[in-house]
Amino acid sequence: MNNKRKILIFIDWFLPGYKAGGPVRSCANMIEALTDEYDFYVFTRNTDYTENNPYPLPANTWIQQNGFKAYYAGPDNLKWKTYQNIMQQNVYDAVYINGIYSKWFSIYPVKAAKKYLPNSKIIAASRGMLAPSAIQVKYFKKKIFLTWANVSGLYKNIVFHATNETEKKQIEKNIKHYQNIVVADNFPPVIKSTQKSIKQSDKLKLICIARIAPEKNQLYALSILKNCKTNIEYNLYGPIYDEAYWNECIKQINSMPAHIKVHYHGSIEPNRIMDILCEHDFLFMPTRGENYGHIIAESLSLGIPVILSTNTPWKNLQQHGAGYDIDLNNQQEFIEIIDRLSRLNHNEYMQISNQAKQYFANKYNRTVLINEYKKMFG
Repeated sequence: MNNKRKILIFIDWFLPGYKAGGPVRSCANMIEALTDEYDFYVFTRNTDYTENNPYPLPANTWIQQNGFKAYYAGPDNLKWKTYQNIMQQNVYDAVYINGIYSKWFSIYPVKAAKKYLPNSKIIAASRGMLAPSAIQVKYFKKKIFLTWANVSGLYKNIVFHATNETEKKQIEKNIKHYQNIVVADNFPPVIKSTQKSIKQSDKLKLICIARIAPEKNQLYALSILKNCKTNIEYNLYGPIYDEAYWNECIKQINSMPAHIKVHYHGSIEPNRIMDILCEHDFLFMPTRGENYGHIIAESLSLGIPVILSTNTPWKNLQQHGAGYDIDLNNQQEFIEIIDRLSRLNHNEYMQISNQAKQYFANKYNRTVLINEYKKMFG
């Protein structure tokens, strides 16, 4: 007899999709780590982020996937009646809601769970959506929503999940009437053995894997590289989220000096990420803000050091020899460090690579993480 507790998850986009980035990985890694402890039921869209073509999977019904059951809802089935049916068909011990602003995957699930699952624990993961850099995007619309949510008591008696203390403070600042906040970090990627490329002296291969959008700051990265003096190759991967922003990036790319090569490769499938990372020397992502940064975790886990802004949870990298976290106001520091790293030979580079891998290994205790989630889900 199966006595595992049942967790109903709501998330806008999920596997086999991957273009929505971090939240998909956060949720997938959580399910993979806890599948022996819980039965997970994932309610999501039947398309990937920025896509209109549905997955080649049955829609609007529960199907068994690898380690979880999934309900891939078509656009016509996103309605209140669907939520009522799903929540009345089964008894769920907890409802886990990813995100804040989505009508069908954040707001309606909170309302429906309160009405149809009064005895279930309701948990909302803000997924970095309350960070100042995130709120600045469509600022007035988001502030109006947050005011309404607080006045109406939308999150009254709801448990919030924060992945770090900074995110906890962001929830405390923007949300009223919640029950409490549980801090539990994201589950890291499962590391596979991958062959690392040789670092060439007087050349640097950099990579960024992120959606093309202002908050990811690719334009800033390009402005840094334009002023570097050494031979650099910069490979960009990720879906184009903001066409106008990408057009500005193209202008910058087309004006690069001859010794700076920039290539855009489009989206990348998750099963290719680790191999592609290992073809590069550093991850270069001076982001405006990351709640976690799964690509940062994957890079470090593989021994690919990182060059970041200070706007991520990955701090004091230089102190640990694992890379660099630099204030965005210090453009000259970025330029000087990148030029210096270009000149490293392979042996010098491997010392930093090994320290990056060790830094990541020291950061996580999987058993402790599992216990934190078990306390959260109850």
